[in-house]
Amino acid sequence: MDFAIFTVCALAIALAGPVLVRAVEGVGERTGLGHLWLGTVLLAGATSLPELVSVVAAAGIDQPDIAVGTVLGSNMFNMTIFGVVLVLFPLAVRTNRAGALTGGVAIVLAAATLVFLLSGGGELGHVGGGAIVLLALYVGGSLMLFREDRRAATASANPDVEAQPASMPHRGDVLQLVAATAVVFVASLFLPSAAEGIAETLGVSGGVVGVVGVALATSLPEVVTSAVALWRGAPGLVVGNVFGSNVFNVAVLFPGDLALDEGPLLAAAMDEQAVTAAFGLLLMLLALAALVERMPWSSQGGRGLLRRSRALRLLGAGILAGYLVGVVVTVSLGIETG
Repeated sequence: MDFAIFTVCALAIALAGPVLVRAVEGVGERTGLGHLWLGTVLLAGATSLPELVSVVAAAGIDQPDIAVGTVLGSNMFNMTIFGVVLVLFPLAVRTNRAGALTGGVAIVLAAATLVFLLSGGGELGHVGGGAIVLLALYVGGSLMLFREDRRAATASANPDVEAQPASMPHRGDVLQLVAATAVVFVASLFLPSAAEGIAETLGVSGGVVGVVGVALATSLPEVVTSAVALWRGAPGLVVGNVFGSNVFNVAVLFPGDLALDEGPLLAAAMDEQAVTAAFGLLLMLLALAALVERMPWSSQGGRGLLRRSRALRLLGAGILAGYLVGVVVTVSLGIETG
């Protein structure tokens, strides 16, 4: 029964993805917000609702390893989405300051998470000091990305073309966004308990199910929305979605702390989670290399374009290989300690 519930929830989440992309694009057209900001905050927030609900629900039933494993495993899997894009459509990924900044914010939060996992992060009442710092970094990073998005929009504006004034989003786009988000939210409610049942059936640790099972299911919105965004010619939404989801995922450790009775999630998690966090950080660093300007493979035109295509495909293959190694190592540790 747990497997059936898990499958139904995953399918519902996947079907809501295309609706989310269309709604977010509609909001962007009306408000004048850029794809990168919309992907990093609005789309990433909507597609990361499964992680939020799963983390809080898992913490509420005293399963800290499923909660933390879901965040870290989802972050790893999100990078494989970007890796697949690099392998199949390398020239769709463009180097720019805003994209690199988004990746940089995600890496800062990932590095901070690893540090807090190793150190425990301290405790302030019922909430971990690490979770508070991560939430503050999320808010500060989001504001910085918004300012960069506004700066980039102003710099790229054509002075000879009259800018369209920003307006309120269309009601239909808002309704679609709310409806698709609601589907994702409801489906997410049942994932943690189904994952716990699967863990007991398979005889593995909660961390393994979190990193492999729940993380894959909760990342389905990112998979679908990224594919749709790429097909619709909006690579900025892909970059913002995968990195923005990683940023948002780390921030949900704060409400997870509030739901866990035994103390901060990062302190209660097993040591194996630090290994998962380290692999996730490595994958993000590889992904960031594809977005940074003035790299050896950043030149355009002629042989430079061919060199860029080959280099990005190599980076993508490295991300995919790193993910597989990370999963194998995490599963091995989980079976050994479970």
